[in-house]
Parts: sequence; structure tokens; C-alpha cells
Amino acid sequence: MRRRRHTIHVVHRRLAHHVRALEDVVWFSFESGIEHHFPERYGRMTLPVADFIFNPSRRIAPENGRAVILVQGFARGAEKRLRQMRAPCPKVCVSRWLVSAATAAGIPEHELVHVPLGVDHDRFRVVTPVEGRPSRIAMMYGRSALKGVSDGIKALAAVKERIPDAEVVAFGKLPPDRRLPEWMTFVENPPQERLVEDVYNGSRVFMCPSISEGFGFPSVEAMACGCALATTSNGGSEEFAFHDETALVSPTAEPHVIADHVVALLTDDARATKLARSGQRFVRRFDWSRSAELLESFLNEYAASPDRWLAPRTGGERGGQEVAS
Repeated sequence: MRRRRHTIHVVHRRLAHHVRALEDVVWFSFESGIEHHFPERYGRMTLPVADFIFNPSRRIAPENGRAVILVQGFARGAEKRLRQMRAPCPKVCVSRWLVSAATAAGIPEHELVHVPLGVDHDRFRVVTPVEGRPSRIAMMYGRSALKGVSDGIKALAAVKERIPDAEVVAFGKLPPDRRLPEWMTFVENPPQERLVEDVYNGSRVFMCPSISEGFGFPSVEAMACGCALATTSNGGSEEFAFHDETALVSPTAEPHVIADHVVALLTDDARATKLARSGQRFVRRFDWSRSAELLESFLNEYAASPDRWLAPRTGGERGGQEVAS
């Protein structure tokens, strides 16, 4: 959006006591020209007047901009999140399944908009030929139970029993909160260059055992780098993982099934190569420029006719999520 010449303000709610300035945010790089704010007390600051404000606190005055909620994940039973999502304003969902999940939870369909996330394809790309990659599996390690790490380790243990020389590399922002098997290599908070060139491009298979994903960035990044994907049907994966077309897909919480899929990909190089190439082609559509175009289109329509996004539909009109079709 900044490259499309919009003025962007980012208000950094304090994530930790040591995050007080932009140089403290070492895990992310921002486009130049974005204005950053680090208030001492979020909600008691003078915000610039904007056209739109994403995920506003109730303590922020409406005159600061029209409210928009960005939905990047949705957990059943998350009542606090549901209360926020029931606010009378549009909700931008980063995957189609989030639109479906929100609708099922009682959010009016006409308030929901689908704008998929993007990937930097100049960075996440194939640098090692897909054919003939070693028998190595990559997996993201997250501490949340929704990441399904316990199921992932069980699946990988089953793979190792059948293919003893298979290698496993896991990576994550934080060190593991449990003892990992000695045959698993863990890379803590790898720089993006290492993640792309060593982890993704150094692996034949990327395994995602998650119970729930809003979108599934690591899976898409790995596919863009030429990994064959073995994933659970975790919600976000429905956006890009189609069984035996772009990936091998298993039910959640069934580690023996995902283990079978990983073994299939490690023992059949032709099948793994076919799925990797198909997946790489498919995820090309997830592009930040396209995402910004879709978001801009929605925001222009919202500004021109706000009631369209807030009032119930009549006469067969389409809901807002059709913006991103």
C-alpha cells in the first residue's frame, strides 16, 4: 500500500518492555516512508486522522478513521475475538476459510471481505533444483498447541522408523519448550536468507502438522522455494493445498496419515517433483502487489458507500467478500 503512494501509520502496541523504537523490531523490515508510533500507553495517544484504522481499540475515537478489522486467525471459542468481530464494521479475512468460519460463528456475511496475503517471490524462490533433493523434511516449530508439534514429532518418528537416513530440520522464532529427539536439528530464528537457501531449498518435503492456520505462511513460502508439501487440512491450507495436485493433505490430529504422505514423497522422487512444481506454480498467485490492489479496491468502495458494508443485503446483492474473487 505504501508503494501505491498511500500514507501509512503503524502504531506499535508494546509487545515487550524492550520494544520502544523501530530499531528494537529486529524480526521484521518495513518499507521506507511508513510512519511509526510507539506510545507509552496505547489508547491514550493522539493518533493522526486517517481514512481507515485497522483493529482499533474501543478507546480510540471513531473520528480517527473508519474501523476495519483484519482477521488473520480464528479459534473456536475465542469469545474475546468474537466480541471484537461482532463490531459493526467490515472484516478483512486473509483466507476464504476464515470467511466461512466467521459466517458460521454468526458474523454477517455482508461484513466479510477476502483479501489473501502475499509472498515476496523475489526472496522466496527456488535456488536448488527441485529434482534430486536429499531426503530431508523441514517443519516449523511453534509453541502454540494449534501448531500440532506433538503430532508432527510423532509423524516424523514414524518416518524415521521407515526411512532411518531421513533428515529432519525444524525452525522457529523461540527455542523449543520441550526436549526434541536427537535426530532432529533445530534452527532458532534463522535469517531469511538461511531460511530460504538452507532450510526450504535444502529440503525435499515441508511438513505442516497444524491443527489450525489462518493462512499458513511457512507452507506457502516452502512451496515457493520448491518443497513438496505434506500438510493437514487446517483451514488456511484450503487456500493452496489440494490433495495430489499441489500437496498431500491429511486430516488433523492423525500423525500416521501425514507420516504415510511424507514417506510417499521421500520414496517417489517423480511424485515429489511433480507436486513441488505444481505447488510452486500455484502459489505464484499470492503476491503482495495483488493483495494491495484488492485491499485498495475494497477501501475505495467502503469510503464511497460505507452503508453497503454495514447494512444487510437485499434483492440478491453479493456480500463484500466477492471483492477478492
